[in-house]
Amino acid sequence: MGAARVVVLGAAGRLGREFVHAGVRLGHTVTAVARDREKLRAALQVPESASLTFAEADARDVDALVALMTGASAVVNSAGHARDGEAFVELGHTVVQAAERALGPGGRLWFVGGIGALRIPHTERLGVELPGMLPIYQTHRRNHETLRASGLDWSMLCPGPLRDTVEAPALEDLRITTEVMPLDLEVSDAPDDTLLFSRLREQLAELTLPYTTVAELAMRHLEKGGPFSRQRVGLAFPQGHSARKKG
Repeated sequence: MGAARVVVLGAAGRLGREFVHAGVRLGHTVTAVARDREKLRAALQVPESASLTFAEADARDVDALVALMTGASAVVNSAGHARDGEAFVELGHTVVQAAERALGPGGRLWFVGGIGALRIPHTERLGVELPGMLPIYQTHRRNHETLRASGLDWSMLCPGPLRDTVEAPALEDLRITTEVMPLDLEVSDAPDDTLLFSRLREQLAELTLPYTTVAELAMRHLEKGGPFSRQRVGLAFPQGHSARKKG
């Protein structure tokens, strides 16, 4: 799509900052939102301009969000963290409610999730149900349910571990999937959960992408009714390429 007016929630966070920078780089007009304007300014390390404004609001305040979102072409939510548990799920409800009020039916919303919210290829099971998968991914699954129940034109970005890098792959070279993990897994008719999780761990490096790459994908697809409309989105390095993240 052409230039859009986009609101980025959680703009002071590591991924949120990349959403902001990618949006400005692609010619969008961005409103960067965080709870503390000065911390936001320090995190972004760029001044306000005709294409970038700073706003202070709590993502748990639905009325404040509605005021900021009204008139926007799209909203990108990077606020909160899965480790916050129930509070993160409640934040998801608030963001969706505000987007429905401000943007109306079919309003465009990107929401950050995690790899465990995607289905495993060739099965109907969700990654979060596997032994060894971190419990925090359950919050992503519940946020997905909130999105599905809404009337928004949403997409849920479900990356694996993210890292800082100066060497980002081109988007056209990535493996990008909807609904299922972007991995080539051999699955039997009766797969063993423990074995499946082990295979996922072996391929985790293929899912460890740069923050910049993940942010650019969303910012290039702010249009309504696009290829990721009302779907979860997975990303992986091209075949034969991977990265590692400590821990």
